[in-house]
Amino acid sequence: MNNNQDTYKKFIEKQNTFWLVVVGVAMIIFGIYYFFELKSAEEGLKTVSIPWFLGFIYNIGGKFLVSGIIVLLGVVSGFYGIMDILNYIKK
Repeated sequence: MNNNQDTYKKFIEKQNTFWLVVVGVAMIIFGIYYFFELKSAEEGLKTVSIPWFLGFIYNIGGKFLVSGIIVLLGVVSGFYGIMDILNYIKK
């Protein structure tokens, strides 16, 4: 019975690591997409509704800061996920 619990625990740990990488890649893609959305809104091509906290960040640093923070969070998430995978492989 203990062996089954260990196998389940290892499976769950691998799943969490996998999702860290997926979320990181998704955030990087979304950050790039959001940059172009904000750029088109600045040019007057469309209107974009953004949450208040992104609006606050936008007022400080513009579209580069907003997109940069989203991409940076994605890079950090993906990095930790990849490092966790590499540490698991070394075991």
